[in-house]
Amino acid sequence: MEASPVVQRFRDSITELSRRLGELGPSARLLIGSLAIILAMGFFLVSQYAAGPSMSPIKVRIEDKATAISKVRELGYEVEDGGTDVILVDVREKRSITEMLENDGLAPTIDDAAAAVGSGSWQAESEMQETWRRARVAEAEKNIRMIEGVDSVNILVSTGKRKAFVLDGPAPKASVNVRMKSRELDRSTAESIAFIALAVENDLELDNIRVVDGGNGRTYTFGEDGSGTGGDYLSKVRDFERDAIARLSRVVRVAFPRAMVSVNAQILVADISEQKTQIGKPVKAERSKRTNESRTPAGAGVSGSPGFRSNAGTAQAQMGGVASINGNPASGVDVATRETEEIENVVGVPGVRTDISQRANHPVKVTAAILLSEAEVKAAIRANADGTLADGETAVEVTAAELELEKTRIRTEIVALLEPLVDNSSLREGGVGEVKVAIMPFASDSRLQAADTTSVVETFAGITEGDSGRALKNAGLVGLALASLAMMFMMVRRSSEPETMPTVDELAGVPPVLEDDAQVVVGEADEVTPALVGVELDDEELRRKQMLDQLNELIKKEPTEVATLLRRWMRTEG
Repeated sequence: MEASPVVQRFRDSITELSRRLGELGPSARLLIGSLAIILAMGFFLVSQYAAGPSMSPIKVRIEDKATAISKVRELGYEVEDGGTDVILVDVREKRSITEMLENDGLAPTIDDAAAAVGSGSWQAESEMQETWRRARVAEAEKNIRMIEGVDSVNILVSTGKRKAFVLDGPAPKASVNVRMKSRELDRSTAESIAFIALAVENDLELDNIRVVDGGNGRTYTFGEDGSGTGGDYLSKVRDFERDAIARLSRVVRVAFPRAMVSVNAQILVADISEQKTQIGKPVKAERSKRTNESRTPAGAGVSGSPGFRSNAGTAQAQMGGVASINGNPASGVDVATRETEEIENVVGVPGVRTDISQRANHPVKVTAAILLSEAEVKAAIRANADGTLADGETAVEVTAAELELEKTRIRTEIVALLEPLVDNSSLREGGVGEVKVAIMPFASDSRLQAADTTSVVETFAGITEGDSGRALKNAGLVGLALASLAMMFMMVRRSSEPETMPTVDELAGVPPVLEDDAQVVVGEADEVTPALVGVELDDEELRRKQMLDQLNELIKKEPTEVATLLRRWMRTEG
């Protein structure tokens, strides 16, 4: 199979590189090797430092700085004190930490900055309305974050501005995106959040508010049927189905871990009005007390003449003189006094009356579909049959009849598990509907054994994690450093040795003188052209020499092609 041009070019490059390295001396090869090791160690160190955390500043509120630092440390992030109102965090986690601090009210948001800038300068009416709206949104988000279990919240408001020459513009709408800490957002919490969001816009109505659970994407709306307290029928059904699926899955997956459960429910929505009265012990109490006092003179004088003369005594008394009636002074001590006091005692029975009105949801019918893995069901049947086998007997293959019996048994147990979830009282007469159990081979059954084995790469990745991984990395760095130092020392040692140069006689081609005259020289040496004697070559010799060099190079690189050419040449000559 002929190699691709890229692979062939790569092979040629490797061959050329090895040839050039072979032509170099030992010192040069040691120098290149040490440089390569130092370069690899440098790349390793750069990658280590680049992978390390680099800190980035985040501005926080001065009064909440200590709280922000402790909050970030509780989440497992690295944090440092960066100054008066600044903390330093890992640059890779800066965005998530900033959002978390803003949601908790520990860091100033963009809305706060805009409000601070516009507070001391002149603003148009539209800008002031926008600033006030942002302030109301920030306050509503802060109040929602105070609800137990809420992790973060974001309120988006469509103000519904009226267009020109249009009397009735679009109504304002609001969308509240809420993310819970450890649980899902339920309807009661969503209703509370919707009522808090009403304060964001003056004309905002409950029908135009939508609360979204950021964890699972569930949306809660509040229409006129419940006025925000009951919600729509479909959402109630979905809430019950999710709860039933979660409960049933937890029970079924104890025996069949890969079971798939689906539940469909019918809900009866009813208005319930209750009156509770608490009656106490009879109590005797004083209900009223009245006192009447009257004063009457003992003797009356004779009436005076008509006109102003009849009031003379009164006038003199007002001016400080002695009062007189018809000229006779009136006595001030002849007065009768009478007091009347009436007390009414009553006996009453105290009591407290409480009126309760609510919308109740009664599940009256539940249907379910269960999908089980054929491999898991067969394994359960074999496990149950192993206890009944005698010694030496082996388990036989599970038949279709045994699977059908197991399906019927599982269906009966599922019906028994669903019965407590249905309102089967005499008033509503609920019950469990159809329960379908299917046993099918899952596509992942054949890959169970392969999934249990781990690859060499995963094993190596696991080894390099944690404290042992850091120790291996440090050991690798130390090994590379020692290897580069050893190669450099060897290079210095080789370079320090004096190189033996040829003598003049050797360069001139003079044969060496024999040390012992008794030595016998066998044979006779041919005459050799001295090394420094010039050789005259003509053009034909040069062309022949070039052709031979090219042929030798071609034989080294492509021996197969040369063999093919030789065979063709031999056939042609023959």
